[in-house]
Amino acid sequence: MCQYTTKRQFGNLKMPKVLAQGKTIECVSKSNLRTILLQNGIELYNDGAKLINCRGIGSCGTCAVKVEGEVSAANWRDRARRSRSVRLSAFASSPFSYNRLA
Repeated sequence: MCQYTTKRQFGNLKMPKVLAQGKTIECVSKSNLRTILLQNGIELYNDGAKLINCRGIGSCGTCAVKVEGEVSAANWRDRARRSRSVRLSAFASSPFSYNRLA
């Protein structure tokens, strides 16, 4: 589960915070969530998906994360899935703007 917790601002640069697996991670707006999570030791894949996944291009669905709290409008990939709270971490969006976090 990933939870968008808050946004800190440095001048015009907004710094979103993401809570994942008990870790709070601060990242730059428009960062790729999948990349940020992997760089911070968050395990997105299990078993064979660690070896066989699309590496973030959005075609396999193995990096799906559950997003809690306020989120932006779903993109076409998310609308094709039944649950509004599940998104691919490569394509999740910031809840406070329509900028892509991941």
